[in-house]
Amino acid sequence: MAEPTKVACFEELNLKAIKVSCGKNHTLVLAKDQTGNTRLYSIGKDESNFKNLGCSQDLAKTGIIRKITNLADLEVQDFSASSCYSMIILKGDKKATDGLYEHKLPGSDSVAKGILHAYQKEGKWCYMSEDDYKTKQAELPDVCIAFKCPIPNMENILSGAKPLINVDLKTLVDGETGEEATSSISDEKIAGVFYTASTKVGTDDLKVTLSEQ
Repeated sequence: MAEPTKVACFEELNLKAIKVSCGKNHTLVLAKDQTGNTRLYSIGKDESNFKNLGCSQDLAKTGIIRKITNLADLEVQDFSASSCYSMIILKGDKKATDGLYEHKLPGSDSVAKGILHAYQKEGKWCYMSEDDYKTKQAELPDVCIAFKCPIPNMENILSGAKPLINVDLKTLVDGETGEEATSSISDEKIAGVFYTASTKVGTDDLKVTLSEQ
C-alpha cells in the first residue's frame, strides 16, 4: 500500500487546506490564503483526461498543482473529485432563479429583465429590454448582441466588441459561404431572427445557433 505524501507547496504558499476530496487520479483542495480568500486547487497530472483538473492540456502535462482560475471570482459551496471528472457546487442567490435574468443597465439604475439586446447607434451603445423587443424589434440593426444572463462590467466588455457590429450577418454565422443559418437543435434552415454564440469548452470550440421559434 502506498504511503500518503505530504504536499509541501501549500505551506510554502501560506495556504491552509479547508476541505479535500480525493478521486481516482486527482485531488481537489479548497484552501484559504493569508487574506482570508478561498481558492480551489487541483492536484494531479493527466495528459489524456485533463478537463477534470480544470486547466488546459499543457498545464496538465507540465504541472502537478494548479489554481482553478475559472472559479477565481466565484464562491465554492461544495465539490467532489470522482474517477474521471470533478463536480463543483457554487454559492448563489437564495433561489436559483433569483436575479438570473436581470440586467443592470450601464450608466443608470434601471434594471431590465429577460433577454437584453445591445446595439450601436451613432457611436453609442443602446439597450433594448425583452419587453421593448416585443414592439420595437424592427428598430434593431441586422446584427446586435444579446445577453440572457447578467454580465458584470457589461460596458467594458462591449467596448471590445465594436468590430462585431460591422460584420456582415451571413459572414458572421456561416463564414464566407453566404449560406442560411441552420438550427443546432433541428438541423433545419432558420427563417427570420436567430441567435448564434461561440464558446470554448475546455479546448473544444462550440458554436450554437438557435431560432426564436
